[in-house]
Amino acid sequence: MISILIFQIDSIYEVYLNKLYSSEPNEVKSAYEFFKKMSNARSNKYDLYFYAYSLQILYFSTKEFNKEKFLDEAIKSLEKAIKIDNKFSDAYALLSGLYGIKAGMNIFYGMFYGPKAGQMIKKALEIDSLNPRVMYAYAQNLIYTPPAYGGDFEKGIEILKKIINKYENGYKDSGIIKWGYKESIFALAIAYEERKDYKNAYVYYKKLLEIEPNNEFYKSKLKEMEKKLWMRRK
Repeated sequence: MISILIFQIDSIYEVYLNKLYSSEPNEVKSAYEFFKKMSNARSNKYDLYFYAYSLQILYFSTKEFNKEKFLDEAIKSLEKAIKIDNKFSDAYALLSGLYGIKAGMNIFYGMFYGPKAGQMIKKALEIDSLNPRVMYAYAQNLIYTPPAYGGDFEKGIEILKKIINKYENGYKDSGIIKWGYKESIFALAIAYEERKDYKNAYVYYKKLLEIEPNNEFYKSKLKEMEKKLWMRRK
C-alpha cells in the first residue's frame, strides 16, 4: 500500500515536471501553481528549486508590469534550498542566473548583484563543473558580463556548444532536474541575434524548430532572421 502511494506521488510530480519543461504557457502556469503549493507545504529542496525555476520562466513570459517580484520570490526560494543542502549545485547555478538578471536592470543593481552572480557560479563550479546547468549558467555569466569585469563572449558561446554536444552524444540527466539541451540552443540563438549575427542565430532557431515543429515563437523568429539576412544582401 505504501509503495503504491509513493508511486502515485512520484507520477503526479512527474506530470508537473513535464508541464514545467513544456513551452506551453498554460502548462507552465499549472506547474508553477503546483510547485508553489508543494514548496509551502514541506521543506524539500527540489520543490523549492522547481518553484524558483517556474518563477524564472514566468518572469520571461509574462507581460505583467511589476514582474520583478517573480525574480525576488525565486531568489528567496533558492536561498532556502541552499540552506537545506549547501552542496546543491543546480540551486547555486540557477541563483547565479537570477542575480545576473537583476544585475542587468540598472547600474545600482549591477554593483550589488553582479558580484553575487559571480560568487554563486563560482560555488556551483566548485561543486560540479560538469553539470550541464552549471555550465549553462557559467556560459551566460561570461556572455553577459562586460569584458572589463571578466566576461568573455566567445568562451561563453563555446561552453554552450559543449553542452549541446554533450546531450547529442548521449548524455542523460540522472536526477529529476532535466533541462539544459534546448535551453542552450535557445541561449545561442539569442546571443547571436543580439550580436546581429543573424546567420548563426538562424541556424539555432532552425534547430529549435526541428525539436518543436509547432512552436509559433520559433517559426516567427526564423522568419525574422530570414528577413534580416535578406535585407543585408540587398
